[in-house]
Amino acid sequence: GLPNDVHHADVVALTKLSCMVLPHEHSTLLQPKSIWSAEISPDTCSPVEHILHLEPIEVDIFRGITPPDAPKFGKVFGGQIVGQALAAASKSVDCLKVVHSLHAYFLLVGDFNIPIIYQVYRLRDGKSFATRKVDAIQKGHIIFTLLASFQKEEVGFHHQAVSIPLVPAPDELLSLEELREQRLTDPRLPRTYRIKVASTEFIPWPIEIRFCEPKTSTNQTKSPPRLA
Repeated sequence: GLPNDVHHADVVALTKLSCMVLPHEHSTLLQPKSIWSAEISPDTCSPVEHILHLEPIEVDIFRGITPPDAPKFGKVFGGQIVGQALAAASKSVDCLKVVHSLHAYFLLVGDFNIPIIYQVYRLRDGKSFATRKVDAIQKGHIIFTLLASFQKEEVGFHHQAVSIPLVPAPDELLSLEELREQRLTDPRLPRTYRIKVASTEFIPWPIEIRFCEPKTSTNQTKSPPRLA
């Protein structure tokens, strides 16, 4: 879609370990309006849009920050660096081109107390494809490198047909906090496991994820094999 379009996506949980994002027919989650918009503030955007919003410094050079209220794991969350680097690369390509392939290399631990500088290199610009390299820099050192290829949307071959299993709606599933409370009071779980859950600090995730089949690491039973 165009940069000014409002993009939507339906999130469908597939298994206890993963979820799949199904882009809208005429848009893509990897082309949020915030990537091109300069008129954005924490009061008018979602937390994800705020994280992906980068400050332009020079041509193909951007500054990204870690929000002060973001969960702290002692280092910058890897998904944040990938997202910001991809947002920086997206700013340098035609908005009609969508990322279809990327490789990410984590080289050093990122410091969440200081900004990250993203340097974009335009490796190739073709009619249908564009290739970008992005270096994330802190304290004069490259902490992360991204290679991404963008392609203009076109009709391609259908190699396989995948049927999505029937799953509950996200609103029908327990949140991580509700799931933790359930584990604390479930008498079927071993006492040692409940004590472990109670003594572990609960840190909210930056993005809310709800599992269809939550995993309980008690080694009581083994799950049957299944196609994920």
